Amino acid sequence: MVVATGGRLEALGNTIRDWQVQAEGPKKIVVVDCSHGETRFSGKVPVELLRSPVASAARQRNLGAEGVETEWLVFSDDDVRFEPELAEEVQKFRCGSGRRSSEK
Repeated sequence: MVVATGGRLEALGNTIRDWQVQAEGPKKIVVVDCSHGETRFSGKVPVELLRSPVASAARQRNLGAEGVETEWLVFSDDDVRFEPELAEEVQKFRCGSGRRSSEK
């Protein structure tokens, strides 16, 4: 997972916490920050911080994607909130194991 941010720590913290509680979440969260402030997060999923000299979400996402080796890559803004079962639902849907829970 790659998250582009510009120093919006409160929003970013919410986004990261949402992914930390996912049962089938990412192996690593890459945060690409274009600000010069302090940014630190911890939890069950490691958070890697990269600095971007340019405030451009597209460039930040590209920079973050360079160091990620995974079958699927999620890009997020720093203010997006996720339901606790999102990753599990995506995994079920992706594997063709039935309908999404909202369709039951």
